[in-house]
Amino acid sequence: ALIPLLKAVVSTQSTGDDMAANGVLRGQNYVPLFEMDDNGICVGGAPPDVLSANQVGNAMFVGCISDIELNNVAFNPGSSDVTVVGHLPLCMETPQLTPSHYFGGDAYIVPDVIVGPADAIEIRFRSSRQTGEIVSLMDLYNSTVVRVALDNYMVTISTKEEEEESSYVIELEGSDMYFCDGNSHSIALQLNLSSITVTVDNGASLTVEVAESEEISRLRLGDQFIGCMEDPLVNGSPLSLTYPLDNSGVMLNSCPDQTF
Repeated sequence: ALIPLLKAVVSTQSTGDDMAANGVLRGQNYVPLFEMDDNGICVGGAPPDVLSANQVGNAMFVGCISDIELNNVAFNPGSSDVTVVGHLPLCMETPQLTPSHYFGGDAYIVPDVIVGPADAIEIRFRSSRQTGEIVSLMDLYNSTVVRVALDNYMVTISTKEEEEESSYVIELEGSDMYFCDGNSHSIALQLNLSSITVTVDNGASLTVEVAESEEISRLRLGDQFIGCMEDPLVNGSPLSLTYPLDNSGVMLNSCPDQTF
C-alpha cells in the first residue's frame, strides 16, 4: 500500500480541460480539485483565497496521488506549467523506513518521563506541512501549561495561567514554507524556574515567563502535525518512545526514508 502523506498543492493553467486523478487516502476516497479564478486547477489543496471562494473551509488531501490525466493524456508534473507549493514528497510502494516516528495529523504521544525546571529538551523533526503542534508541556493532570507550534515561517509559544492564555512568536528568515522543505529541523526548550527558552534550529530564540513552570511534569509530542520526529533528547540523552504513557496513532519507527 502507498504510504499516506500530505501532498502539497499542484496547480496547472488550463481552460475547459478534463482532469482526472487517482488518490489513496485513509478513510476517504476523493481527491480535492479546485478550479481557480484564472482558469488554473489545484490538486490536493488550494490557496486560502480559492478555498474561501469555494466555501470549502480548510480542505486538504492527506494521501498519495498518482496517474493524473489531462484530456486523457498522462500529465507531466515536471512541466513548466505546474507550480508546486510546499514540499512534495514521494510515495513508494515499498519504502525504506527509518527509526523516526510518523505522525499523521491528529496523532500524539506522551513519553514516560518526568521533566521540570533545569531540564533541557530537544525535538528533531521533518514536516510535510508548514503548520502543526510540535510539543505541549503539561502538568500531572494533563492540563497544558505551554504549547509550541509551527506557523509558516514562525514558531508560536502559547502559555496558560489560570484561564488566561498568552502567545509569543519567533519569526524566522525564509519563506512561508520554511518548515516543509524536506529538511530536518529542531526545537529546543530550556526549562527554568519561572520561564522557558525556546530555540529554533540552533538560531533564533525567545525566553518567555511562565508563572506555572514549576508545575510542568509531562511532554506531549505532536497533535495536528504531519511528519516525522526522532526520539527527543532530554538533557542530551535520547528518550525512547517505545513504551509511552499514551500513544494516539503515532507509527513508531515507521518514517518513510524517501518521502521526507
